[in-house]
Parts: sequence; structure tokens; C-alpha cells
Amino acid sequence: MLLILLFTGAITTAATLKGTIYGPDFEILKNVIIDVNSSPKQFYVAKNGEYVFNLPPGDYSIEAKYYIHGRLEYSGKEEITIPEEEGEFILDFILLPSIEEERLFEDYPELEELSLEEDNRGTLLLVVAVVFFLGTFIYLKKRDLIKEIFKSKEELPDDLKDVVKIIAENGGRITQKELRRKLPYSEAKVSLMIADLEDRGFVKKIKRGRGNIIILKRTL
Repeated sequence: MLLILLFTGAITTAATLKGTIYGPDFEILKNVIIDVNSSPKQFYVAKNGEYVFNLPPGDYSIEAKYYIHGRLEYSGKEEITIPEEEGEFILDFILLPSIEEERLFEDYPELEELSLEEDNRGTLLLVVAVVFFLGTFIYLKKRDLIKEIFKSKEELPDDLKDVVKIIAENGGRITQKELRRKLPYSEAKVSLMIADLEDRGFVKKIKRGRGNIIILKRTL
């Protein structure tokens, strides 16, 4: 009976402590962690910027901490005395920038699986990496295209012009052997000229049997 009376007395003398947490600009902060050095120690996640504790009479130190991406951003600490009489007490917090380099889960390991605020750093890094590689790819492709355009617009040497004209006059295609006969150059020189024109995008060389057929892709 005595234990019941004592327990009932502890409940009736407990007081309610509650309040709202504000930031430096007096905006309500959400997902703030409030802890009080009661026995046992209590903590509360003020998801909507408001908290509430039921405390027996005594002196308490109450601390509020606001984290961004797991790093302490704002904090505040207040001392309060809960008197013997039952009642409701209001203690609002105005948190200021913290100078501590404190990590969230070092102080509150029990919150490790609790997501207080989405950490988008990984997503952001992924987006940056994708944009970087995509931009690099587009740049390289454009650079190759520009080089090709400028290369194709280069003034051809006279000897290469002669080759293009001969192929055009022959209906746009000719065997390499026949082309060699129409040019006053050695076989090695003709091969180099064809390779040069192929690199510039003017002709295409197709292997056929023991020889090659040179096809004109565009004229001068």
C-alpha cells in the first residue's frame, strides 16, 4: 500500500515541461534533438519544432541540438528548476550557430537508424559526376566533329584534287589499279594519297579480290 501511495505521489507531483524551438532568424526548427539530464536521461526529437517532457521536481539542464547532414549546426542550453507543485511549464529555445565540430551519432548512437533529415550529398555527387562525364563526352565528340569539319574544308593540294576529279569523271568509283594508271605517280604515292583522301572523308576504299575499289563520297 505504501509503494502504491509513493508511486501515485510521484505521478501527481510530476510537472509537464514543453516549448518551441526557434532558429537564429526566429523560424521554427524541425527535427531538433532535446535532451534533459533526468534520471534516466531523456531525449526527444522535436519533429515539428515542439517538445514535451514529464519531469519530477528538481533542477535540470536541458540542451537542444539541430543537425544538418549529421553535423551540428545550431545549439542551445538552458537550466530550469521544476518546483514541488504540479503544473505546466513552458521553456522555448532560440538556437544559435554552434562552434563545435560535433557529429550526430557520436552523441546519439541510438539515433543512427533514425533519419532526421535527408542527406542528399551522395545523390548530389552522383549527379555532378554524371554531368561531368556527360559534358566531357559531348565536348570530345564536338571537338572531333569540329576537327572533321575544318579538316574537310581544308584546301586540298592539287595532286589530291586531281585524284578526286579522276574518280568523279569515272562515275564516282574506280579501281586503285586503274587510278594508278591515270596518275603520274608511283604505286606507293597513290596509296598514300588515297589514304589521305579517306582520312579527309572524300573517298572510301573497299577491298575486292586482290585489289581495291575507291568510291567517291563527296566532290570538291
